[in-house]
Amino acid sequence: MVRRTSRVVGTVGALVAAATTVAAAPAAAAAPAAAATAVPSVTSLSATSGPLSGGGRITVVGSRFARGATVTFGGSAGRSVTYVSASRLTVTAPPHAAGTVDVRVRTAKGTSAVRAADRFRYVAAPSITSVAPVAGLPGGGATVVVRGVNFTSTTAVAFGSTRAAARYVSATQLSATAPAHEVGVVDVVASNAYGRSAATAADRFTYRDAPQPVSDLRLADVGTTTATLRWTPSATADVTSVIVRRATGAVPPATVGDGTAVATVPAGTNTVLDSGLTRASTYSYAAFAAVPGPLFARAATLTATTVTNSRPDVPTQVGVSPGAGSNAAGCTVDAPCGIPSTAGSPVSLVANASDPDGDADRVTVRFRLWDATGATPDYLLDADDPDGVAAPVSGAGGTAFVRVAASRLVEGHLYGLDATASDGRLASVTTAARYFRLDTTSPTNVAVTSDDTGFQVGRTAHFHLSATDPTPATGAASGVDHFAYSFSSSSALDSDGGTHVTAVDGSADITATPTTWGPSSLYVVAVDAAGNHSDVRTYQFYVQG
Repeated sequence: MVRRTSRVVGTVGALVAAATTVAAAPAAAAAPAAAATAVPSVTSLSATSGPLSGGGRITVVGSRFARGATVTFGGSAGRSVTYVSASRLTVTAPPHAAGTVDVRVRTAKGTSAVRAADRFRYVAAPSITSVAPVAGLPGGGATVVVRGVNFTSTTAVAFGSTRAAARYVSATQLSATAPAHEVGVVDVVASNAYGRSAATAADRFTYRDAPQPVSDLRLADVGTTTATLRWTPSATADVTSVIVRRATGAVPPATVGDGTAVATVPAGTNTVLDSGLTRASTYSYAAFAAVPGPLFARAATLTATTVTNSRPDVPTQVGVSPGAGSNAAGCTVDAPCGIPSTAGSPVSLVANASDPDGDADRVTVRFRLWDATGATPDYLLDADDPDGVAAPVSGAGGTAFVRVAASRLVEGHLYGLDATASDGRLASVTTAARYFRLDTTSPTNVAVTSDDTGFQVGRTAHFHLSATDPTPATGAASGVDHFAYSFSSSSALDSDGGTHVTAVDGSADITATPTTWGPSSLYVVAVDAAGNHSDVRTYQFYVQG
């Protein structure tokens, strides 16, 4: 029985031992979980961003903190860690590159897990890339657009050391009002919790005195739909341009942003034409001299009223008929055009006339004609001579003319001519003078020579042409202008036909390459500057095969 009991007891002991072993297993499995719950955890930060230089004091809130705990910002050790409680530490943020990092707490039990609540963002200081305008008056007041990066809603702006009123527009733009400051150059500085912008050439703002305005702004001319403004340039040396603005009515634009833009012209220009206006309407103008910045002078102003009538156009195609037309020099006193033989018929003074008002007006042309041969003009038709006024033509455009008896003109004399158009109320500007010489005598002594020893098919032949233009008893001849020639017939030279070659001092050289053998002829006429033609000169030669 004892053995049986012993077996029973032993069996019970084994069972008890087994039970003990089984009961101990859950306790062993719980050990790692208990250790995990001792690891610190971060639930919030008192500040979630800071400058790249660090330095800000941060409170880390969480649980299971311990004395001797360390704090890292993206792997960089925080400085001056202070244990406040098991749920609170304070630490100084270390320097770090821009970007978002995790703030982690480490104790003997382990390191806090990464989570959204521990994120801290390092932000670069503001940087300014431009300011506009770049200049202003010492009294301040200019609205300056500051562009750059890393601006915040709390970013402050200073001009040098003087604080400015500023408005946050976006992370890349601020609007500031320039404060009063003495004349000179300052750096515009942007600053916020992340630092202040470094001074660069891009942030410079110049305080300077205003430029001198343009002066004597006046109305040089006014039409039904146009106004011409003129002024005396500003005395300020570095003025770059003048901006002209217009307003309807009698109140001129107060600033360069008011009214309608008329023109922006370089500083050296002092005249502007404004067009597209309404007939019989009042307009006011302001002209602003500008220096780099831009910075604008006080406006020069005037008021103008368009008229109901336009000034006629300046006459065009002023000349004589018959006439040889305009030569290359434009019928100047040193290179006049010519009046050829009139056979006793009157000479017509002609010009094309028109008016901006079109056929609403009739336009007359007044011609002045004078003998310019002597030292002083001898007027045949002056400004008061009714014979110099042509019959009216339509303002839409027409040719006006007056006739002058041929007997009033002297062979060889030089004559000047100009013209002015009028609609009975306003007159055009007078044309520049054009000059003509009366030459009724044709060139003479037309000669054709050749230095070639013979002429042959396919070989270039050379010919020299010459002529003289007889000099009258008074004045001068118009001179040989060109030669006309033909190898086919003399009739090819009719009506100034044939091939032309310009005469120089009464002569010219031509070449030709014969294509057939046998007798050949060269027909030549000389033409003077008045259009008179000489008789045909025929030069005969034989071409060898």
